[in-house]
Parts: sequence; structure tokens; C-alpha cells
Amino acid sequence: MWSDGDVERRFTKDEILTNVTLYWLRTSIAKSMRMYHANAAIPAAEDACRVEGPSGPSLFPADTVRPTAGVGSITPIGDLARHVI
Repeated sequence: MWSDGDVERRFTKDEILTNVTLYWLRTSIAKSMRMYHANAAIPAAEDACRVEGPSGPSLFPADTVRPTAGVGSITPIGDLARHVI
């Protein structure tokens, strides 16, 4: 499920509940969250490694976090894509 903005305007509560239930009953919820849990355990000093190759971040209109805020300090930005939906 993807929504730019208000989730309850894009999906009904029944659709949201169906999606969450499918994740829960098929035991996919833990697998889908595993990466976030593992990344949270990485010490900040290790996580702040500089990437030497150029990166190409994307900006979408309803992004809650702008990737360009700190990206320039960890990697050279080769191309910045601004998407209009």
C-alpha cells in the first residue's frame, strides 16, 4: 500500500485492515520489519560512512523527509530527480 498524504483518504479502513491482516496472518509482518530492526542496531559511527560513488536521490511531492538535507555530506550527488505526481 502506498499513499502520498492522507492514508484514510486513499484507502478505506477495510482495505487497510485487510492489508495488515494479510501481513499478520501470513507471518510476513516480522520479516518485513526485520531490516528496520537490524539497521537500528548499527552504531551511529558505522552508519555514517561516506559513499564515494555519485548517488541520485529522488524527491516526491508528499515525502515527509527530504533526502537532500544531509545526503551531500555522505555522498556526492550526481543527479537529483524531482517527481511530479
